[in-house]
Amino acid sequence: MIVIVTAMDKEYDLISEWIAKNWLDYKNVQNIALIKSGIGKVNAASCLTEFLSSNTSSKVTRVISVGCAGAAVAGLKPGNVVIGNSYCYHDVYCGEPNANGQVQGMPAVFPSDFSWIDMDERFRLGTIATGDKFVTTREQVLAIKEFLPNSYNVCAIDMESAALAQVCYKKGIGFTSIRVISDNPLEPNQTEQYAGFWDSLAEKAFSVVCKLLENDTKF
Repeated sequence: MIVIVTAMDKEYDLISEWIAKNWLDYKNVQNIALIKSGIGKVNAASCLTEFLSSNTSSKVTRVISVGCAGAAVAGLKPGNVVIGNSYCYHDVYCGEPNANGQVQGMPAVFPSDFSWIDMDERFRLGTIATGDKFVTTREQVLAIKEFLPNSYNVCAIDMESAALAQVCYKKGIGFTSIRVISDNPLEPNQTEQYAGFWDSLAEKAFSVVCKLLENDTKF
């Protein structure tokens, strides 16, 4: 079974609408589960853990998180798609010798299983940094990047990916986060970007993501 996790109603609705329109004729559509966790690390981790605990009859082979994120590098625009190649926290500090962002006893960054994706120029590969904060300003982005090692190559910031990655790491399940850029706080018009994304870009951007999911879920 492949589990697709979204955080917000808008994300869930876009994915479920795609499934309803395009996947109803799939023989193995029962091997796909779509769940909505709510926003933030605790909601994400508890929702996925609860799902895994209550569905022991079906082996989960991959968890795919789909949602939005703010850009953390110049040049990324609303509607661009980021594929996480690793995941870390930007609001965790457990003291030395742990790295900034590292939960004691856990890896400094959590791994990603993105080998099933045919990477091309439509996608940006990089680390997704997670924290319980909606990041809206250039100063906040720069502070996060200064806190984390440069080697992480953080390109997007969200509120769920690392928490889901940590659950999957502990359970031995492959994890991928696919994030559509909703806004770039490094730009001066961040608020307008975010509002405009949901008004005009979200459906088209999520259709690209759904095509990726469609390719991965054909058994």
